[in-house]
Amino acid sequence: MNTIDVDTGGTFTDGVFRHEGRIITTKVDTTPHNPVLCFVDCIESGARLLGKEVSELLEGTDVIRYSTTAATNAIIQRKGAKIGLLVTAGDEKTLYQSQNGSSPIWPLLEPGLIRGIPEQVDDNGNLKAELDPAAFRTAIEELLDNGARLLVVALRNAALNPANERAARNLFRQSFPTHYLGTPFLILSHQVSSRGGNAERLNSAVISGYLHRQLVVYLYKCDDAVRSRGYRHPLLVVHSSGGVARVAKTKALNTYNSGPTAGVYGAARLARRYNLPHVLTMDIGGTSTDVAFIENGSVRLSFDVEIEGIPVNLPMIDVLGLGGGGGSLARVENGQVKVGPDSAGAVPGPACYDLGNTQPTVTDADLVLGIIDANNFLGGKRRISTEKAHRALEKGIAKPLSTTVEAAALNIRKVLADGLAASIRSEAQRRRFPLPEAVLFAYGGAGPLHAVDIAAALGIKTFYVFPESPVFSAAGCSSMNVEHLYENRIRPQNGTSFPHVLATTISELKVRAQRDIRGEGFDLASAKLRAIVEKQDGHSVELNPEVPDAAAGLADVDDAILRVTATLENRPEEALVATASPPAPGTAVQREIYWPSGKCSTPVASFPVLEPGKKLSGPLVIESGETTCVVPAGWTAGKDSYGAICVRKDGK
Repeated sequence: MNTIDVDTGGTFTDGVFRHEGRIITTKVDTTPHNPVLCFVDCIESGARLLGKEVSELLEGTDVIRYSTTAATNAIIQRKGAKIGLLVTAGDEKTLYQSQNGSSPIWPLLEPGLIRGIPEQVDDNGNLKAELDPAAFRTAIEELLDNGARLLVVALRNAALNPANERAARNLFRQSFPTHYLGTPFLILSHQVSSRGGNAERLNSAVISGYLHRQLVVYLYKCDDAVRSRGYRHPLLVVHSSGGVARVAKTKALNTYNSGPTAGVYGAARLARRYNLPHVLTMDIGGTSTDVAFIENGSVRLSFDVEIEGIPVNLPMIDVLGLGGGGGSLARVENGQVKVGPDSAGAVPGPACYDLGNTQPTVTDADLVLGIIDANNFLGGKRRISTEKAHRALEKGIAKPLSTTVEAAALNIRKVLADGLAASIRSEAQRRRFPLPEAVLFAYGGAGPLHAVDIAAALGIKTFYVFPESPVFSAAGCSSMNVEHLYENRIRPQNGTSFPHVLATTISELKVRAQRDIRGEGFDLASAKLRAIVEKQDGHSVELNPEVPDAAAGLADVDDAILRVTATLENRPEEALVATASPPAPGTAVQREIYWPSGKCSTPVASFPVLEPGKKLSGPLVIESGETTCVVPAGWTAGKDSYGAICVRKDGK
């Protein structure tokens, strides 16, 4: 099968191309002003490496999967739509929080764009007062007149009884038919989340609305870009709940953290290959660091997550986002070096890019220390300036602290490692994850550069760097299944039994699954159906979707969440053995590197041509065109039969 997997990060956009028995990878600059451009650039770069015209490549491609940080960045940068929010009258200021004005969703809203509507559904889901049509129309008109560009209706207890939200939709359609020019988009909270928790459901709906317009335009343009060049299938987008689905079946909120999610799926597959019970994943890119905790090769789906400190109740793969990456800006505050959270991003990038930024970054520190080779950055495709990096560190760190530039660079690396290690340690303790027994998987362009420092700080004695580590999230896309997840609340009414309503609902969801799977170009007969009932007491019961009313222990249930997944299992090809780019011609086999113990001439090994089974003792660096693995004294590195570098603390 010929496949293309693309991941757009904050700094680079990565691609993995499997075509006619060949596997190649590529890395291009992300274009934050228009991410469609870097998506297309990545595909064009892959075509060139394969010696193909873009149309020829796409016509012969069976699957394109895509993950992106666009949703994540839009929330961080507060670049979403202007939301008009309608809530139950009386909750305009609390937004269903227990304390007035305490809702963490406020930064995404404008107080003047919130209206209350008289209506009432009690805590048992009984409709006490229907929606007031006149009040609703007046509220809509006021919101639109005040500049709302997208409307969200999040009424109290709508998860229990969505009748008034549905009435709102019908009234809206009467007032604003879809053929009207400029008709705003309307989102109902119960369609985003059917789970309890009024505040969390409101948060989920607002975030989805906040991201909707930008993500819809962006993803459909990516879809159009490949279809217009010869691709015959739907573009599949990675969902943060796991799995991929076509653009038309993707809510904006589904794409939050989709890149890190893809990486975690790839890491879980490798954890199973090596039979490792405890794996800590660490993805350090140009802008941020994402970590996950993998137990026994399983990916954890969480239903209690936060997005930039905002609680939501949508299922998402458990990924912890931390500050700090290769492009993180360093500065001096109160006599101490601080790193991040601000990043130089793709443009202007680190000072060494010589594109206008004069503040030092982590990448500049690595370059000044000699860890990064200026002649082999991105395989020699980009020239970077050691002089510019030196000047930035001297002005920004060394002079204020009255120290050398090299000492300043070492300080930046230490601050980054200590900060990340502290956050990881705290989270590991909360989860009771045994760090000393764990193995670290380091990926992302900057992961292998800093893995050893973070591993040492955490007491981890072994870490892996893979051939696909520089493009790991893109490679991880290929590990993901086509999957559709449906959630419905089951609450029997008017004397009907729970098993009867359950069986009826599952039948309805199977029809939806058939339609959605067919939309991806497959048949439901090829998919695996799974049905799980989550009871209010916290226990879950898995059912046979073909005989749902045969499940024991559900006869007396009167309120539960039904979760149905339709999955087309993907069997990815094995690891990307020997695909990392070789060093640029003329790259030295020794390089002067500044270590904490002092400057010394250090061996430089080539990742692609390193002989499997051979052990190398630090200090040394192992580099490919896209990343560098740092191995200090006291650690030993070797390549295994899969092409991965395993680095161990001496004596372990």
